Amino acid sequence: LGDVYKGPKVTNARTAVSWLKVDAVETDSLLSGSAWTVSTGSDHSARSWTVKDNDGSPSYTCTASDPTSSTDTTGVLCDTDTTAGQFTVEGLSYGSTSGTSYSLTEKAAPDGYVKSDTEYSFTIDADGKTSAITYEDSSGHSHTTDGRITNAKAITALPRTGAWWTGRTMEIIGVALVALAG
Repeated sequence: LGDVYKGPKVTNARTAVSWLKVDAVETDSLLSGSAWTVSTGSDHSARSWTVKDNDGSPSYTCTASDPTSSTDTTGVLCDTDTTAGQFTVEGLSYGSTSGTSYSLTEKAAPDGYVKSDTEYSFTIDADGKTSAITYEDSSGHSHTTDGRITNAKAITALPRTGAWWTGRTMEIIGVALVALAG
């Protein structure tokens, strides 16, 4: 009984996938406030989870949950990274022989940004290792992200075109005509 086991060390590591939400132009600028859907399977085996950005504030609360039935197929995953705009989701399951494929879609964009309709994907292989996040462009070509997922800013005002016949010009002409009539 005094012998100590000298075999290989076995550790149980949790699976994890990470990504960054960044500005499309300033790709080092993290964007806070987005929400995501992580999903896997199809038909009767389809499951999905909602993930909200953990911005590190005391108001962030999250209780992870798995889908509870065939009619309630949505659960919650917690973002364990406390930096706003950086995401880490842990504990996703995977198949012991072929791994499991997941899709990642934006559910809500950060304030002032346009929500992306791009579907990203990743796989957790049979050893629990997560692949790079990939997506297909509009022509069907596959691309690997560097972990950065971009959003474009929403256009909040029309650009000035240099036209002289603007609302402001009309207002000035109207005031001048009223003054002349008086």
